[in-house]
Amino acid sequence: LLGQVAAVDGLRRVRFLTNHPTDFTDETIAAIAASEKVSPWLHMPIQSGSDRVLRRMKRGYKRAEYMDLVERCRSALPEVSFSTDIIVGFPGETDEDYEQTLSVMREMRYDSAFMFKYSPRPDTPAAKLVDDVPEEVKNERLYRLIELQDTIWAESSAAMVGEEWSIALEGPDTKGRGFLRGRTLNNRKVLVPARDDLGRGDEILVRVTGVQATTFFADILGTIWKYDRVAA
Repeated sequence: LLGQVAAVDGLRRVRFLTNHPTDFTDETIAAIAASEKVSPWLHMPIQSGSDRVLRRMKRGYKRAEYMDLVERCRSALPEVSFSTDIIVGFPGETDEDYEQTLSVMREMRYDSAFMFKYSPRPDTPAAKLVDDVPEEVKNERLYRLIELQDTIWAESSAAMVGEEWSIALEGPDTKGRGFLRGRTLNNRKVLVPARDDLGRGDEILVRVTGVQATTFFADILGTIWKYDRVAA
């Protein structure tokens, strides 16, 4: 499907939400690598860094298998970026299990993470387990996890300042600050100074000048491709 969509004439970028790690095959990696249109951004939920917790979650993979998949992606897709989902305080999660989650975060260095504390959901297998992690422990674990991710991303993003990127413009800055917003092919958000000759759909070359949270700021170096608004 990725190959067929990428082959559509006039379509320049394809971004998709990644499947469950157990369903993400080498054929999918090859399909992404085969097309310059397909985004090498992979949302790959790990949920926990502990094999014991992953087994209780019925995730269907071990940490080493997840990391092997990540390495295959990084080898085939030099510009790949990763985001993930994490749950802390799952029934039975020990301090050691939680430390394993922190360690996988340090190893992965995700661009972003959706982080939650466990709460029972009706009619799920986990609802049959005893919710035995105290609420104050869940809160403390979630706080530490968010703090770690923020620190990792601050380090990673700061190292990107000065790089030159191609971005596709998506329109005016939604906060009305005089910027145009765009994204890199690997799904990093960028703001550039607004210009009358540029707009949604155009692709431009930029140099990164700074970063705030998950948004980069950049100067415009040139135009790569102009979207034909009249024809559209």
